[in-house]
Amino acid sequence: MNIRLAVTFLVVGNLTTHAFNQNYTLPTKYSPLSKLIINEERKSLYIGGKNTLLHFDLDLRLKKQDIIGPVNDSKQCKPFDNSCIYIRYRTVNNHISILKSFRNSLIVCGTARQGICYMYNASDINLKNHFNEYNNKNYLGSENSSVMLVTKDKDGIDMFFIGQSFDGRKADYFYNEFATLDTSNFMNNWNFNLYRAHTHLSVQPITE
Repeated sequence: MNIRLAVTFLVVGNLTTHAFNQNYTLPTKYSPLSKLIINEERKSLYIGGKNTLLHFDLDLRLKKQDIIGPVNDSKQCKPFDNSCIYIRYRTVNNHISILKSFRNSLIVCGTARQGICYMYNASDINLKNHFNEYNNKNYLGSENSSVMLVTKDKDGIDMFFIGQSFDGRKADYFYNEFATLDTSNFMNNWNFNLYRAHTHLSVQPITE
């Protein structure tokens, strides 16, 4: 079975595209498709789903696809730790939980491997690097839900606003003090531990 993508682009003001009511068929093994970004400057459409990231042009022609799962994984193991015995017995799907455009890149966080994030080249999604796997600030994906807003403060400094719901993982792999992160120290070394948290709200599960 297949899923059919049907995209309709509208003309609003000076915004124009070349595609109207275009269709693309994708196998259902990649559903649900839950995240979408349209980048007018790059004339690109990015869609994230189960085990896949797709890059289309605005005529809905597929440019690149990156397969990100299934993977051998366990909530008891650090990301990419092949010495952890628990990953031998469990294969999981990797759902894209966060998909955001940032500068010339895409920030992509899945639900597998403790929700670790990747930085993709927005022009070629086959080029990617994962964030530092030894720091739990870089584990943003959640099996329940995660959100990220990228904006600027009054001085024009890039900021991340991050929210993450608890999904049962060990405390070692969950950082519960996210809120606003300052990216002024950006040095091409992607590690959220470099950024200071200005404010945070920690919400703990209530046991009755």
